[in-house]
Amino acid sequence: MDTNLLYFFLSTFIFAIIFGFLESEVEKDKGWGSGFNPNRWFAKVSPVNKLLPIGDLYGNIPLLNYHIILAFIFFPLVIIFSAYFFHIYNIFYVIASYTITVSAEDFSWFVLNRHMHSFRELTKGPNGQIFWIRDWTRVGNFYVPRQYIFSIITAVVLIFLGMKL
Repeated sequence: MDTNLLYFFLSTFIFAIIFGFLESEVEKDKGWGSGFNPNRWFAKVSPVNKLLPIGDLYGNIPLLNYHIILAFIFFPLVIIFSAYFFHIYNIFYVIASYTITVSAEDFSWFVLNRHMHSFRELTKGPNGQIFWIRDWTRVGNFYVPRQYIFSIITAVVLIFLGMKL
């Protein structure tokens, strides 16, 4: 694997971890923006939900304006900048990085959140307090959000396709 490609994936993964931690500091024990003042523009349900069924990927939970800005403006800009910086021009790698970044950021929120036992709640799946994830897959004695599994499979397929170019 090309060193630049490795650095590219590593940099976006580290960004995801750092941002997941920062997001946990902002949201504290109130996931999915549920602790935000609902009168603030970023805490309102996004009108994008009416146009695209994006929330269906997250268990039919509507996305807030906050989520739209992060997932569809901020994260892509960081990834595109990283791709440019590391000279990665393969669209499959860029999309794979986005897929990994979104899931790694979300997972980091659970692992690094010091305001609640969120990782323990995550592994309880539908029996825990993580109300904003509705689709779970049981793996042994614990649960994994289905979108994590989907993201990993998608990223692997995209990386494989990128290697074929």
